[in-house]
Amino acid sequence: MSIGMSYGDFWEGDVALPKFYREAFKIRQEREREQTNFAAWLNGLYTAKAYAVVLGNAFADKNAEPLEYFDKPIPLTPGEQPPPDPEQERLRMRIALDNFVNFYKKKE
Repeated sequence: MSIGMSYGDFWEGDVALPKFYREAFKIRQEREREQTNFAAWLNGLYTAKAYAVVLGNAFADKNAEPLEYFDKPIPLTPGEQPPPDPEQERLRMRIALDNFVNFYKKKE
């Protein structure tokens, strides 16, 4: 019953049902472990950034620009991310193309 199966399903249901309930329970447990692990990793990422900001500002030169913590949460899905700046994207593509051309010029 700890795997989510009712007494009625256990006693009156098909004999294969416990196997399916066990497999579904294992899948749910694995998904929960992955979510917990990701939350712990994300927490560590935010903590590392906080330490980097504090220590970076504490030991920086007097004329250095101060580091800042995130002003909003890190986007986790593509839908949350802002669209790329067209000028920045054009520059990135130009650099990639130049690197590609230079790579093949060196091979010849």
